[in-house]
Amino acid sequence: MTTYSFNARYVNYGPDEKASEYRDATISLIVGDGATSVTYGYDTAPVGFGPTPVELLADNFINLLLDWAVVDPDDLVSWVMEVKTDTTTSYVWGVDIRLDGVGEYYILLGGDDLFAGLDTKADFDTLETLVTSVGDAPAGSGFEPGTQILTYPLPDGVSRYEDDAIFGTPGNDSANAGIGNDVFFRSEGQDTLDGGDGEDGASYQGLDTFIRANLSGMTQQGILANTVVTANYTDQVFGVENFYGTAHDDIIIMGDSTGYVFDRAGNDSVTGGAGGTAFMAGSGDDTYVGVASNDLLSYRDDGWDSAGDPVFGIVVSMTGQGTGTVADGWGWTDSFSGIELIEGGYGDDLFYGGSGNDEFAGGGGDDHLRGFGGDDRFFMDTGDDTFDGGDGFDLLLIDLSDEDPNAYDLEINLAGQFIGKLGETDHRDEVISVESIELTGGLDAVFTGTDADEKLYGDTGSDTLNGGGGNDTLKGGDSADTLIGGAGNDVLFGGDTANDLRDQVYGGDGNDSIDGGYGNDELRGDAGDDSIEGGFGVDTVIGGTGNDVLTGSAWSDLIFGGDGDDFINGGFGFDRVNGGTGADKFYHTNAAGHGSDWIQDFDAAQGDVLFFGGGAATKSDFLVQRATTANAGDASVQEVFVTHVPSGNLLWALVDGDAQTSLNVLAAGQTFDLLA
Repeated sequence: MTTYSFNARYVNYGPDEKASEYRDATISLIVGDGATSVTYGYDTAPVGFGPTPVELLADNFINLLLDWAVVDPDDLVSWVMEVKTDTTTSYVWGVDIRLDGVGEYYILLGGDDLFAGLDTKADFDTLETLVTSVGDAPAGSGFEPGTQILTYPLPDGVSRYEDDAIFGTPGNDSANAGIGNDVFFRSEGQDTLDGGDGEDGASYQGLDTFIRANLSGMTQQGILANTVVTANYTDQVFGVENFYGTAHDDIIIMGDSTGYVFDRAGNDSVTGGAGGTAFMAGSGDDTYVGVASNDLLSYRDDGWDSAGDPVFGIVVSMTGQGTGTVADGWGWTDSFSGIELIEGGYGDDLFYGGSGNDEFAGGGGDDHLRGFGGDDRFFMDTGDDTFDGGDGFDLLLIDLSDEDPNAYDLEINLAGQFIGKLGETDHRDEVISVESIELTGGLDAVFTGTDADEKLYGDTGSDTLNGGGGNDTLKGGDSADTLIGGAGNDVLFGGDTANDLRDQVYGGDGNDSIDGGYGNDELRGDAGDDSIEGGFGVDTVIGGTGNDVLTGSAWSDLIFGGDGDDFINGGFGFDRVNGGTGADKFYHTNAAGHGSDWIQDFDAAQGDVLFFGGGAATKSDFLVQRATTANAGDASVQEVFVTHVPSGNLLWALVDGDAQTSLNVLAAGQTFDLLA
């Protein structure tokens, strides 16, 4: 068999008929060996409006997988459509799942690229407003019924590989899948399956009886290693990472590799593997046991449970670290242990944490997530949710990377206990006792902290982060950000990639630590004994009041010490330095790349010192020279230039330095006056 994996687009619609989910997806078409094209015919007679449902012809069609999940053909309806806008004509294969709450898949077959530049839900909604007609592919288009449609290549991308879909027979089958991501669909008989290399799966969901499955390499719970026991047969199963159970009371033990398991309906007992398992919960009174440190229990039902769609939101009750119960969406109660992350479904879910460090993801719906004790982690999703961290230092992760960065600005207001669109009061999430926020995505965001100690992290948008009181940690991320530490001893960081632009950072009161990162930043320590690093860029560093430690880092920076006894290191590049009032130390590493620093206000009478960082030295190691530099300072006073003779490095240039009566150098703990 040959598998073609098409790059597709998946869309799910909300009650307002707008896209509630839009993402890249995969449709895998499994055809006979050597097949390079498919044909189709109409499934029913045309009804006079819209595209007509079609079916792939059976001579070379074997099966279809949606995001690697097998789907009953009776649950699918598909079309080959001609889609027109005012300026484009495209040919699209659409696949719809007939169940509520499950979306549609689209593949571009030819014509204009309908999906070019569509990255977000908002982009897709905009496209739908531009579509002028949708109908059957007409004769002569190259995509009409009966036409051979090549499966490779396609405009939006397709992979052809030997990932197999292996369908068992009523006999005793033996299958070695080899290389690739393979799926074995169990039938009758006593079978032997070796998944081989790749991420492989085995599906027993079509059986009408329970199973006892042990995919691990050792006997567990009385089930031999690498076996799946059915009512009449025992299969040998090796090299399988993913598993689909039956609609009955199964026992499933996963293997050592990372994978997922759908236990489906029935009262199941499911044990994870050593590599980490994603438990995809089904209906029934189930038991889930995680044994790794990265196990997920998810109630995002995929629509194939024999009990139908969930009708309730789930209720999670933690009884210990990674242990608790879940009242599921069908009316049953599950128990779990060793689970690190619990994910809700599409309903209005309730999460009640315990004294441990809990991790909750609400999923769709208007969810209430409460951590109680411990350092909890929450994952924001769709819906109007409430996050209540309780005691401990709690974190909320906000991933809006699929949103159009220009669609709106985000407001994250911990002081006001809400998150929502800036300037709007509808559809806000409530945030209580959450001390840390990490944003992912390009939206511009405004963060407002409280008087507590908090961590606020922006991402690729132009963010404003105000820590308020407390000892805060603020990180702007890429783009041009404004960081305001406020009161307290704060840690402020601009951004750590070359996409970071000009940040403006204000330490506020307290002894702050500031790193501009990339970009040409303006960094102000304000009050307190601050530590400031310019980072990569042409920065302006201003210490303010207090005894500050200031470093320009790379490139040529402007550094102002302000009031207090400051330590100033220009860093690599030719820097311009003003110590301000107080006894300041001007540091040079004696590395050639450090460059020579121009000191505007050296004043020995205030206690200023030139700090030599190149090791031990004596007075004779330094050469003092004088010259007049235009526009440097007082034209009647010469500048003083200090060179380290052994290395030949020009270290400092003192504007109006000839007015000094002493010039003290500190080297390896020894101080000497170059003018004495």
